[in-house]
Amino acid sequence: MNTLLFVCGLLGTVMVGYGIWSFTKLSDTEASELDDLLPFFLSFPPDDEGVLQADLVDVSSVWKGDVINFRTIAKIWREQAGEEIQDMTVAKPSFTHEEITRFYNDIVEPQRLINGARKCVITKILKMLDTEGMCSSVVRGSNKIKDPDTDYGDSTFMQLATVPLYMHSLAVAYKFISITSEEILLPTVLIAALGHDLGKIPRHHSQYYSTGDHPQISLIVLASIPEYTSLANRNELDRIIRGHHQMSPSNPLAVALKQCDQEVRSDELGAIISRSMELTDIDEIELDETEEEKADHDAQAEETQEEVVSNPAPPIPSEPAQAPPPNDQTNQNEATDHPLGSEPKVKYKPKTVSLGPWYDADNILALIKRQVNQVDRTASGVQWLAVSMPNGMVYVRPEGLWNAIQETCAGRDATILAAAGDEAAKRDFIFTVVWNLGKTKDATAIEMMAKSYYTIKTAVISDNDKVSTWSLIPFRASAFGVLPSEFESTKPAILKKLVKEIKLKEAGK
Repeated sequence: MNTLLFVCGLLGTVMVGYGIWSFTKLSDTEASELDDLLPFFLSFPPDDEGVLQADLVDVSSVWKGDVINFRTIAKIWREQAGEEIQDMTVAKPSFTHEEITRFYNDIVEPQRLINGARKCVITKILKMLDTEGMCSSVVRGSNKIKDPDTDYGDSTFMQLATVPLYMHSLAVAYKFISITSEEILLPTVLIAALGHDLGKIPRHHSQYYSTGDHPQISLIVLASIPEYTSLANRNELDRIIRGHHQMSPSNPLAVALKQCDQEVRSDELGAIISRSMELTDIDEIELDETEEEKADHDAQAEETQEEVVSNPAPPIPSEPAQAPPPNDQTNQNEATDHPLGSEPKVKYKPKTVSLGPWYDADNILALIKRQVNQVDRTASGVQWLAVSMPNGMVYVRPEGLWNAIQETCAGRDATILAAAGDEAAKRDFIFTVVWNLGKTKDATAIEMMAKSYYTIKTAVISDNDKVSTWSLIPFRASAFGVLPSEFESTKPAILKKLVKEIKLKEAGK
């Protein structure tokens, strides 16, 4: 009997020891499990009380091996539902700017889901914007790193430079909140929207300008916040912010942030255009009043036979719109290798968009006609935007058409101005115009293109038989009201050497 009791006691001791070891092992692996499982469980909608719910059949799809630890799941649910994992009391901050104070009081403070580390991160970002966010909301890149904002034309860039960074960031946050239907995503949305442009703050941009563009610098700034690096969904936040200027972000929230950022830019430019028009109207009214005063003086002079000299205000001269310099879009906004990681490259397929009142097909064709067979001698060599061929075709580089679109718009449409800083939006407009010109004017040879494209792949052959691959837009010379022989007579000798022949490149070559 004593032997039996000894054996039972030994077994009990072993089982207790194993339980303690298992619990310790669980604590060590919980953090990594949270990072892996969080995006999955965020995909399930919360109930009316904000608690996430999921069927076991759905949960089973992420099981690793034969079991899943429900304690780990419960921790995720508690964290996302608003229950504090640890007591991280955040004192109510004070801000200098009234707009930031209002944002905090109306959006951040009342939300029970914004707590703990997330509330600390949001508060610290708002403090950064409050103290250093009066800077411009656009930046120029360095010689080594091209920033997305560099693609704005000089005039548009100067207009957007008048918008403070903190105002732009708040506007994007408000916009992002308005399209977010799931309350559980609010902390993620606020961190991404408020922090997506922190890399534009001069102190950080000048320090890290050689490291990457402003989305990458924003991630470096956020990584300096301890609470940000401790977030379970930190990797997802990185992907959202990194992808907000990519043509085809793979993360759905990055797609939404990109959309909100673009719409806010359009709103900002629209407001600037409206103010400019209002000032013009005021100037015209003042001129009218001056003319009326002149008429009154003339009437008095006739009555009293006294000569009255009046000096009306001189008319305000109008400045002709100038086309921005051509931009090389070959490798624009592509994801590059970086210590912070990069998104996979996704081939972008442009879509048809609405063309506003600015659209004038005849004017666009006239502007392209001016570019045909013209060369520009630059430090990097001779550049051309459109070239004619004896067979009656005119091949135009996409940036040549984009220049014509911008000049036709003449700063009257905010969506066109904003598209200059977004490669995807720019391609959408070029795509739409190319197919519209083909269908309504028979100007572009759309029968040579696939439905999702606005260019054809060509082999450009020089006079020394050197072959290079170009993506060009095929126009018909007849669309410009010029015979092929007339175009050929204007072609300079240097261009004839550079482009002796253009052939349609076979698929796969």
